[in-house]
Amino acid sequence: MSLDVLERRLQDLEKKVLGQEGASPVQDQQGPEGGAAVALDALARSLGNAMERRADRVAPLMRRVAELELYLDPSFLDGERSAIDAEAKVALVLDREEELRRCSAMAARLDERAKVLDGEAFEAAAQLEPKLKELTRLQVEHAEKESTLSEETLVLMGKYNNIVEELSKSFVYYDLVLKQAEEKRDAKED
Repeated sequence: MSLDVLERRLQDLEKKVLGQEGASPVQDQQGPEGGAAVALDALARSLGNAMERRADRVAPLMRRVAELELYLDPSFLDGERSAIDAEAKVALVLDREEELRRCSAMAARLDERAKVLDGEAFEAAAQLEPKLKELTRLQVEHAEKESTLSEETLVLMGKYNNIVEELSKSFVYYDLVLKQAEEKRDAKED
């Protein structure tokens, strides 16, 4: 990155921090021989002055920087600074031994099954897509035909039931007529 780009970025940053109308100490100190070092020095001085003006708010934060660095340190829970000693860590692991073993077994099964995903069957899936589309289309057609046949079957079953009912009524009627005729015949013979 060239110095001009860096200086332009510093000016943009100052405009955002100090506002559009704020006087930029970087611009005031820059002359034909002024460069990024002069600009950074001026910026450091202006930040120092801003901190002095707001010392009552900034001082407590600056006092806690070391504490924050301690907590942000990746090795905070390791080594001498650790709040948990090695025996407590071992106890924690042993308490969760069954869960850890179950997770380990599941991870092993997952690794075994992941090999299936890398197999030839999945690589050939793209080639089988047109055939799958055709089979899907046929299945939809068959489902529509089945639905139509089911409706037609219901209609025919209704007609069959009506015919059987009419025949049953006719048989009952003819049985009654026949019984009456037999009774009349038996009555004439007596």
